Amino acid sequence: MKRLASLLLLGSVVACGATPPPKELVDARGAFERAKGGPAATETPAVLHEAQKSLDHAEAVFSDDGDAPTTVDAAYVARRKAELAEAAGRLALLEKEKA
Repeated sequence: MKRLASLLLLGSVVACGATPPPKELVDARGAFERAKGGPAATETPAVLHEAQKSLDHAEAVFSDDGDAPTTVDAAYVARRKAELAEAAGRLALLEKEKA
């Protein structure tokens, strides 16, 4: 019984040690999901792929450095690339409809 209590205590300490992602990374994830769900997926997949690579990089930096300034910077870039992919997809779709 004492061993079980020790394991539960250790588990709660480990769980509390997890660093939540910074707001910038959460925003980048959301921006990428919006881009992925829009016309960028079919109209500008190469631009969307670049956004995915940038988000993957931000996730890796967060995994390595936690909530450090480097994570915030990488997440900012990832968010902007996702927004660019979303805009490029909409633009390509509008140009296609216009033609």
